[in-house]
Amino acid sequence: MLASADYALIPKMMVPEHADWYLTFAKNRMVLTYSNESEYASEITAGNWYEILNRDGVQWGFSDPNSDPCGYRTPMVIQLAEGYYKNDTIFETLVENHSNIRVTEENGTSTIHAADPGSDDTTLFITGW
Repeated sequence: MLASADYALIPKMMVPEHADWYLTFAKNRMVLTYSNESEYASEITAGNWYEILNRDGVQWGFSDPNSDPCGYRTPMVIQLAEGYYKNDTIFETLVENHSNIRVTEENGTSTIHAADPGSDDTTLFITGW
């Protein structure tokens, strides 16, 4: 038996040599969670979430990119948001300004560097959840 946090790896790496079937029990969706008591909860939308996260006093976090798939996908989604929202400062303001995580671009390819992600633990919290 094998369980993977990334269900897409099983058919790619296990079938047919090591397995002849598999069961998907979770998908890989990224969500921003907050409660009714969260600061600016009544204002957050799909179009302004990155602005809300950048407001003074807002604290947010994600898991360690080196120990959890969601942790490495979070910076990727934030980097991809720059193109989607046509705003090339989203990653810098949300991630780079508050952690040791950096992004470099070469020939249209972005590489996220998170070997030692360390966060400021004031605005951004990167944990080993």
